[in-house]
Amino acid sequence: MADFSPGQRVYLIALTDDKKEWTTAHAIADEVSIQAMSRPFVLKQHDEHGHTLLFADDKERKAPANLITDEQTRFAILNHESLKPGRPYYFNSRQQGDALIATELLDAASFEADRCARLRDHRDQAAETGLLATVLETGEPNHRVALLVRRADAWFTRFLKINDRVVVRAADSQSAGNQFAVSDVRPDYARMRLQLEAGSSAMLQFKPGEEVRVLMKIPEAFDPEVPPDLGRFSERQDRIDYFLSTIYCSCGMMGTSCAGHWNTLAACKLHGCGMPNLMTKLIGELIDNGKGDSEILAALIQREGRIVLRPHQN
Repeated sequence: MADFSPGQRVYLIALTDDKKEWTTAHAIADEVSIQAMSRPFVLKQHDEHGHTLLFADDKERKAPANLITDEQTRFAILNHESLKPGRPYYFNSRQQGDALIATELLDAASFEADRCARLRDHRDQAAETGLLATVLETGEPNHRVALLVRRADAWFTRFLKINDRVVVRAADSQSAGNQFAVSDVRPDYARMRLQLEAGSSAMLQFKPGEEVRVLMKIPEAFDPEVPPDLGRFSERQDRIDYFLSTIYCSCGMMGTSCAGHWNTLAACKLHGCGMPNLMTKLIGELIDNGKGDSEILAALIQREGRIVLRPHQN
């Protein structure tokens, strides 16, 4: 919640039941993040003296936005150029009575710079405080503990390999924690399932449902859109399942109805979408033709576009 401020307009991304009532909340996102998932608004009118802005969606699928700027509005525009009607911009805003006050305005270059800076900050924070995970189960016979790493930190988990060492401690503790060996890592929709080897005495500290922090080595530099664990699996079905929980659905469904646009293609299988079956067949054929995971990902990007690499909306 430290990323948000009082009065800021945000989106709650959540599941609903058959009665359209909220059931599970997945995330809170600011307006810039939602615009990045779909497309930025285009500035149509700008009255510098009246401090008013009119933004519209070029595809007319979103309602126009009338904003007002004030002395606190952050203008993140390359070379401090003036706003130009006809160009796309990203913005966040806050509600003040019946008016929407622009808290920040960004052009494409400034948005990308902000995105990269946030990724670096997130990486640094994860490296310092650990990845947040939930204990799923503890297995007495084999002395293994299963963790589910939250979506926000799941990408960093992909750098782990079998037999890597990690430190685990309670989420609300500042203790040194205990060291464990990684026995399995695999994607679980947009999250990551992590299995650790634990001695019999260490098993006692884990309780299902408990939140823990996983400390690991995270590379300083990485590409957030290229999975770092391509080639993790060798079995055909494991490789197919890996891709379904790594790429996002590329169907043309409008709005927010497609679970796979937000929660990876594997989520579509729960809602009767035909895209997982199509992709399963396509990926299976590429595997049968001897293609490696990097070649398969390149083929999927060429066929469907780079939207398969990130959450999006149509």
